[in-house]
Amino acid sequence: MEKMTESVGLMIALVFPRIRHWPIIGWYSVGRVEAAQRKINEFITKNVERTLKDYSIEDEPTCFAHSDKQKMGQNAYLDQTNLLATCSDFFVAGMKTTTTTLRWAMLFFAVNQEAQDKLRQEILEVVGSDRMPEMADQPKMPYARACVLEVQRRANILQTNVQRVTVRDV
Repeated sequence: MEKMTESVGLMIALVFPRIRHWPIIGWYSVGRVEAAQRKINEFITKNVERTLKDYSIEDEPTCFAHSDKQKMGQNAYLDQTNLLATCSDFFVAGMKTTTTTLRWAMLFFAVNQEAQDKLRQEILEVVGSDRMPEMADQPKMPYARACVLEVQRRANILQTNVQRVTVRDV
């Protein structure tokens, strides 16, 4: 994702599409981004196919891919390509905000060692050190939830975030 957002050549090529055919600026920048996009698409395709493999449209949908698959029979505009594009949009949108949230969390915890220690203790008590956390652990981890909410409240997660105050009297 950073390759896509930090390349000046790519930004120029996006504004002026003919430049993408120029050596260096176009080939190198756009080629790197297209390679990264191919990897993301392969990852998403593999996971969507795995999710849909054992799913029947008569079953109750349990995720977005199941729901979309169920609607494909009712709507001529919905197909596998559309499903993969939508999942890709969700993936990329979530990747940037998650990365930014984690960066802010590390900064806040570096400044507040006491909060870091308290969070670490809660994680060790609930999850332990021999497995990864699961969604089922969330109700038993109120401090971790509060930490995430506080990071998202205090930090500027989006580069072009909406204003947090009214611009005029209502």
